[in-house]
Amino acid sequence: MALMPCCTLWKEAVSRINNDINKVFKQVEPPSKEPFDYRKERQRLFAKIISGTTREQGMAMQPRGSDGVLSVIRDADVFSFLLEEIGRLRPWDEFRELPMPAELEPGDMWEIVEFLRKVAYGKTFTFSPRGGDPIGSSWYGFTSESQSLINQLGYRSRAGGSLAAGANAYIKRTGYMPAHLSELEAVAYRENLHVDYETIRRLAIGGERPETTDEMVIWNAIKLREQLEARTACELDDSFLSFLMQGLDQGVCDTGYKPKPHRGTAYDEYSRLSHKHIRENILSVQQGETHPIVAVLMNSDIIWNKPLFPRWTNLMELLVREFSFMKMGLPVMRYVPYSKSVLEWEEDRPSGGYGYRFRFGCAILESGFGLDVMPYYEQLLQFMKEGLDLLEQTIDRDSRKRESAKQTVRNDCRLNHRQRQLIECLIDNPNAPVDACSHQHANGIAISTAHVDLKKLVEMGYLTLSVDGKRQMFTIGNKP
Repeated sequence: MALMPCCTLWKEAVSRINNDINKVFKQVEPPSKEPFDYRKERQRLFAKIISGTTREQGMAMQPRGSDGVLSVIRDADVFSFLLEEIGRLRPWDEFRELPMPAELEPGDMWEIVEFLRKVAYGKTFTFSPRGGDPIGSSWYGFTSESQSLINQLGYRSRAGGSLAAGANAYIKRTGYMPAHLSELEAVAYRENLHVDYETIRRLAIGGERPETTDEMVIWNAIKLREQLEARTACELDDSFLSFLMQGLDQGVCDTGYKPKPHRGTAYDEYSRLSHKHIRENILSVQQGETHPIVAVLMNSDIIWNKPLFPRWTNLMELLVREFSFMKMGLPVMRYVPYSKSVLEWEEDRPSGGYGYRFRFGCAILESGFGLDVMPYYEQLLQFMKEGLDLLEQTIDRDSRKRESAKQTVRNDCRLNHRQRQLIECLIDNPNAPVDACSHQHANGIAISTAHVDLKKLVEMGYLTLSVDGKRQMFTIGNKP
């Protein structure tokens, strides 16, 4: 059936709705103690009317608002506008500046778009509903694009995948992952601990001991991170959370804990949550109600927005997040600098060439149908994708660098085959111990020949010599 212009019918429907709302307002006595927000009340009534969910006091019969919805989607211009906006998430400040079709009001179109978006999701999830009232609760749903993104994240970060293998090999060679260090730096900033990136690097891979109380806290976090994988059989319960808290407190005197506060998200659903909701989120994954990645990000929000621990809120969030991902079989997710990304979003300083679709605090869309938090979660999921992209780039860059170094060794005609083989092995495994005896046994040569091979490699800059007592040890030099 051809689309017919019927803006007049729609305007009449909106006019009827507004008249009915005005009747209700005339009979409403504003609460004496609490401020009465007429805009929000009108928003709520408008939503209920067009969705046909209830009759309000003062309405003699069910308004024909839903007829107005049917009228609007039969108009060609309005129909085109709705198709575009349902799939495009915008903040209200941007939406209201758009040219509206058929001279309709931005506020009314906003409500219709949110209504149709909620219907279009097919299945929506109500998060922490207020008293069971579907109008006014927070909800989210997945578009086909966001569902595809979640599936890609799960596939890329799975145990046994190519990215997991590359990450494990990288850490085996270098002893650390750059994103791990930058994540700890961001968390230390959140915790108001005076520990910079270079200090964290020395504590993590340089074998240095902490010298200050702040460094001791980060040192404890590093040691706990190293233990998480061996504890994935544990449940994420109060006992495990206590283990993490005690580990962070190890050897730390009273610091007068004063972390930097997280900026509010205009999202107040966390006021009634507690430790058990972290566990319930994980259980909802097992029951197929929530995607694992979304459940973990929800837990991070709970921990950040309603501090559940007496100290080290941000470090606890980091450890809980990484443990959850490993327990769910998504170990690569632990290498995503998620805290760093959220911090940069709050401070409006995008990194890595990525921009923000929504400014922080504007990614939750409020309408009479509640708080649409999907834009917020889409941004968080985007951070996870960017983190995996960064990890992939780091691994690829390292692979190209190693291959170039090996090619340099192969092209050096001064080297014999034993020396080439040794240097190529050290390029892939720079921490492998090498001395004259190991070189002798690996190649079946005389000890004197082994000494000559190694001495020449030191002279050429391929190896560095260090002495441990009477034992001479060799490590990869700077030349490759």
